[in-house]
Amino acid sequence: MMNGPPPLPEGTVARLAAAVRAGQAPPSGPARDALARIAELDPELHAFTQVFTDAVPVSPTGPLAGVPVAVKDNIDVEGRVTGLGRPVDERSAAARDAGAVALLRAAGAVVVGKTNLPEFASSAVTVNAHYGDARNPRDPRRTAGGSSGGSAAAVAAGMVPAALGTDTGGSVLIPAALTGVCGFRPTYGRVGTGGVIPLSPSLDTVGVIAPGPADVRELMRVLLGPWPGQDGAVRLPGLRVGVLGGEFGEAEGGVRECVEAALDLLRAAGSATRPVELPSAPRARRHARVLYAAEAAGVLGGLLDPAARTRRTVEARRSS
Repeated sequence: MMNGPPPLPEGTVARLAAAVRAGQAPPSGPARDALARIAELDPELHAFTQVFTDAVPVSPTGPLAGVPVAVKDNIDVEGRVTGLGRPVDERSAAARDAGAVALLRAAGAVVVGKTNLPEFASSAVTVNAHYGDARNPRDPRRTAGGSSGGSAAAVAAGMVPAALGTDTGGSVLIPAALTGVCGFRPTYGRVGTGGVIPLSPSLDTVGVIAPGPADVRELMRVLLGPWPGQDGAVRLPGLRVGVLGGEFGEAEGGVRECVEAALDLLRAAGSATRPVELPSAPRARRHARVLYAAEAAGVLGGLLDPAARTRRTVEARRSS
């Protein structure tokens, strides 16, 4: 097991921002601390492809004032190379921030680096010959998952309290689950994908990874804008919640306990739960795989230099 600092506790995003806004911490303090943790821990974990030691806060008064964030290296950050898991000298620096990055920075967040991913985000494990394989902070002998594995590892190790990832078929949720942090994939299209290098445009979604649901909420308030009742107690009277059965209900042990606890919270907020079956799910999954393969082949064919050496997983998608 890693002998570094423990993961940051849930609520860190709000706590750091409140301290900066109140003048209890300097605007650059949280980012400086994050960079120190990255320097200490990342040589073992390979969570980052680029570290921005010159990162500076933009707004000391915003809802994310001074909060250090990491950005998956298929999402544009102005003035930085979007490397896609490849050597940075293959591409030029981005001319502007991706939409999601711009929203976070306008709210005061400080981007401290770009996170590791398999080449072109093409795998569910972050295996990368250029930057090293992203390791799981809970046990560095194991993978952090993918393709947002670097973002998950950075949060799980306490290097940053929040990171952006992308999710085409589980690429935020898988690494978050494997590293024991909270991953959230919003409804497709709710967060703009402008400035995100695509893999499968019909499925690509920008998501977030953070220590817990409270931190995810703070980030989504910025990315989605305000929604009714966000500042008060959550009430869900009359909402009907379907509880998936079949293969979706096969979770065991601690996972099942977490699901039941979430259902209890929904019921306490006034919603009604009932079992639901989705017999069409296997067919939908097959169709999604065909769509993904076709779109990924087209995207990768346009991105790759024919002479570039890439992993077999990338070649299989490009030629599918």
